[in-house]
Amino acid sequence: MKHSPIIQENLDKLETPKEKISYLLYAYKEWIISIAIILIFTFSIAFSILFKEEANLTIRIVSDVPIAEQTLEGIKSQLNDQFEEPVAIDLNNFYSMEQFQVLTVQLAAQEIDYVVFPENLSDETFQLQIENVQEPSVFSLKQDELQFNFYKTFSKTENPFAEQIESKLTSR
Repeated sequence: MKHSPIIQENLDKLETPKEKISYLLYAYKEWIISIAIILIFTFSIAFSILFKEEANLTIRIVSDVPIAEQTLEGIKSQLNDQFEEPVAIDLNNFYSMEQFQVLTVQLAAQEIDYVVFPENLSDETFQLQIENVQEPSVFSLKQDELQFNFYKTFSKTENPFAEQIESKLTSR
């Protein structure tokens, strides 16, 4: 292996292999550190891509009033326990333009399986966006159901669309 003249000259002065290896590690420490960082970064990205757990069911709740984080977590845990499959539930504020645009794009890309929105959100723009999309199923709930008893509507006994959700999960 050919090294720069200064490194080669210093290597020739050293006698034992241990000294030579130690000197080479010192001389090329920047390269070794850089390669180690690149390898760690590459393995980290590859690991996160290969072992990423994606939800089998994606539900988007569109609301015009805030929903408590506890309520949302309760819904997630109820559905995850009930279906024994990863379920992703996201919350959108209907009056936020950024969130509405994200919802529109995700509907067009068919990344959302079900959209749940309160009955009072019958905005024509929202209805047009939903009508142009084939895949997601859209359900309208009364505001009190959306706010407090939403998870009960997903129970297998009381749910008007539990069969559709289960068929969606079993078809994957």
